[in-house]
Amino acid sequence: MPFSNVALVEGPNYTTCSVSAQLEALGIRVGTSLSTCQDLVQKVEVRNAQAVLMDCAFAWDAVVLPQLQACKAKLNIPLLFLCPEDRPDLIPHEHPGLASAFIFTPFTAASLRLSMELAAAAPSPYSWYTQHQEDNLYIKRNRRYQRLPVTEILYIQASGAYAVVVTKEQEFTLAINLNTLEKALNNPRLVRVHRSYIINLENIEGFEGNTFFSGGKMIPISSSYRKQLVQAFPLIDQKGLVL
Repeated sequence: MPFSNVALVEGPNYTTCSVSAQLEALGIRVGTSLSTCQDLVQKVEVRNAQAVLMDCAFAWDAVVLPQLQACKAKLNIPLLFLCPEDRPDLIPHEHPGLASAFIFTPFTAASLRLSMELAAAAPSPYSWYTQHQEDNLYIKRNRRYQRLPVTEILYIQASGAYAVVVTKEQEFTLAINLNTLEKALNNPRLVRVHRSYIINLENIEGFEGNTFFSGGKMIPISSSYRKQLVQAFPLIDQKGLVL
């Protein structure tokens, strides 16, 4: 294992008792267990910890965050965050340079080892997570976040202050406007084509003039988007001429 001694910062979801046994089974010693991030840099430095593990829900507190940033800046050791598998909302996108890896729980020995090795080998945080998750959206329905593969999305339509995500099977109404949602999306397949529409390029059935066809619906294309979009498609006419 890349780490033999780590510092564990407890939070509302995880305690030393619930995690340390699994770490020690992999030969990772919890050299220091903390219930607060106060003086984190000094405590980690004194115990010679090679990495810091902490509860993801606890990490973005206004008091805790500066301590983590200071720890990262001064000691340059990996910061790994424990996150429940059904709570992707706990992963913030405002601080992409802070986390070296996210360890989703419940975890197996194999997944824990992989996360540790990734954090040690590539501390450029978030990269492994975003590469793995960029093909999914997590949409909250009632109290649960439901994974929605981007490949299933046909288009997203503005509806006043809301956005409606349309798939072949169902629709999801989100309490977010289209402009805000567009900024949050991080997938080249999902492209804005009109003030009221974002489309999935892979699910376009065809286009004519200023209209795309997807899922049996006619979606208008704004003139400001049309030329750039059309150039992205290889066009061949009935005579076999490449246009």
